[in-house]
Amino acid sequence: MGSEMQITITRPDDWHLHLRDGQALASLLPYSARQFARAIVMPNLRPPVTDVASAAQYRERILAAVPVGMSFEPLMTLYLTDKTPADEIRRAVESGFVKAVKLYPAGATTNSDAGVTDLARCDAALAEMERLGLPLLMHGEVTDPDVDIFDRENVFIETVLQPLLARRPGLRRCSRVAPVCVWCSNTLRPGMRPSLLQRPARMWPRQLPRITCCTTGMPCLLVVCGRITIACPC
Repeated sequence: MGSEMQITITRPDDWHLHLRDGQALASLLPYSARQFARAIVMPNLRPPVTDVASAAQYRERILAAVPVGMSFEPLMTLYLTDKTPADEIRRAVESGFVKAVKLYPAGATTNSDAGVTDLARCDAALAEMERLGLPLLMHGEVTDPDVDIFDRENVFIETVLQPLLARRPGLRRCSRVAPVCVWCSNTLRPGMRPSLLQRPARMWPRQLPRITCCTTGMPCLLVVCGRITIACPC
């Protein structure tokens, strides 16, 4: 055999990282910093990171937890609420370290009780984000109790995402709609598979969401081994 070939790759970025806070932060961060150079840090703490001042404080706690000899850059996000003012969006852009705003529908996931109840209430903030080019990261599901839990992502696309894109076509966005899905039929084949009945969502092939990249217009779907991941390079 010939000599071995070595390939060196750039340290990747983590586009969706939950570090939490306190002891959890101290325990989790070394594992992320060992593998990733940067990460988009989720803001759903308790209390949530709703303004630039709290994002700056959280960023300092993260940097303080980076082990000696490691380098790691936290890319901070703000937690969108019904009352997020346009001025806070301007401060976020001016800060240089807040890179996006995260939408959590109220009651949809962990620490989302302070999230958005109606996107119409966020229009001033969204308009400023569109004007300044600050991306909106979306947790894509509705929380209407009349909507089947398996259909929450699809209904979000139809009733929230598509109207938002029509109203704010210049808004930079990245959708985390049905981040990992399995075919509904796979939950029953070759027999009952309870683990696949847990979240995230199950979908029929005909229900594939039509999501496109916010800048290239190309599809943001990657299908691997019957699973679907929505990924946007923006």
